[in-house]
Amino acid sequence: DTFLCTEPVHNRYKTQFFQYILRALSIASKLSLRIDAAGILCAQFLIYTEKDKPSLVEYFFGPDEEVHEHEQNTQSSDIVLVQD
Repeated sequence: DTFLCTEPVHNRYKTQFFQYILRALSIASKLSLRIDAAGILCAQFLIYTEKDKPSLVEYFFGPDEEVHEHEQNTQSSDIVLVQD
């Protein structure tokens, strides 16, 4: 398994999107996270079926570009990837 980040990336995503991936995360054997140049976050899960066959499940999330501090109904989470 590898981690590659040539420069720091900082994006903000709506917190509600992450509720969709919790079930997949709880049964996944592996997780791959990718963020492209446009800020699209891809979460890819390796899940084994009942017959022990591998399946990939992917979720794509766009960055929250219009987060206003005064909005009470909008929650967002920051994701920062930095290679040490």
